Amino acid sequence: MYQDTIPNIYDFEEHSYWESQTLPYHCLQNCLKKVEIKCFMGKSNEMQMVQFLLKSASVLENFAIYSIKPKTFIPRTLHEQINFMWFQDYNFRKLLNFPRASSQAKIQIFRAVNAKFNRMY
Repeated sequence: MYQDTIPNIYDFEEHSYWESQTLPYHCLQNCLKKVEIKCFMGKSNEMQMVQFLLKSASVLENFAIYSIKPKTFIPRTLHEQINFMWFQDYNFRKLLNFPRASSQAKIQIFRAVNAKFNRMY
């Protein structure tokens, strides 16, 4: 009953959402100079969003990504920790090679270590 009142705007294909965005956005093309993403895990929807922003933001200067803090996401075993760190590193390297609309765009990636963030790239 409640679901019938939810508009169709919330019914979309998450895995292809960012690829389907083809309209020119004035802000992305003319205004957006700085982006900060916090609690980044490297999931596919996050990677697609980063790729979309980089290829669309024509005047982008600085793009900072902060990984998720260890207290927020704690893998249960050492094996899970190693797999997650490998997964994040792989995706961080991958996104550094995404095409950019702005030749001035610099990407900075920070990994949470204890209570501080260390710059990785």
